[in-house]
Amino acid sequence: NDPCQDRSSHARVESMWDAAGSGGSEASGLGRMMTGEREAVVTTDPPRALLFDVFGACVDWRSGVAREGEAMGRRLGIAGIDWFAVADAWREQYQPQMETVRGGGRPWVTLDVLHRESLDAVLAAFGLDEAPAAERDAFTLAWHRLDPWPDVVPGLTRLKSRYIVAPCSNGHIALW
Repeated sequence: NDPCQDRSSHARVESMWDAAGSGGSEASGLGRMMTGEREAVVTTDPPRALLFDVFGACVDWRSGVAREGEAMGRRLGIAGIDWFAVADAWREQYQPQMETVRGGGRPWVTLDVLHRESLDAVLAAFGLDEAPAAERDAFTLAWHRLDPWPDVVPGLTRLKSRYIVAPCSNGHIALW
């Protein structure tokens, strides 16, 4: 099995190679491997730290956002809305909104600002553009209150007993 055939493994071995420098030795457990025109590193040492994405991997954003939408709907007396569809449409706005900042079209703003702006467009698309600003502000914070998947806490607790665990996220710092 060539670990560099899989893109995720390739990124892992490539980043380990970068972290190790251009050397590599028996003592470090690192060795060189040529795969086509790329040189990678393979390690025989077990990992000491595990880095992982939080969003989607650890939290159920879709159910959490839909639940918060349903609560807003009850407070406002709104019925007949598919809040999972609202959550999906809102999430679809994430990359386009991020690109406005990454591409230099606007100065840096917090993710809460981008989420709030996206929410306005999504609510309008679902005929909910009359929702009061205070409700929209509260709904925007749904992204701060996402529930973990059922196996995440026991799984991370178990992993933490053996490894350093480190979440990685491009979400709002309040999510950490």
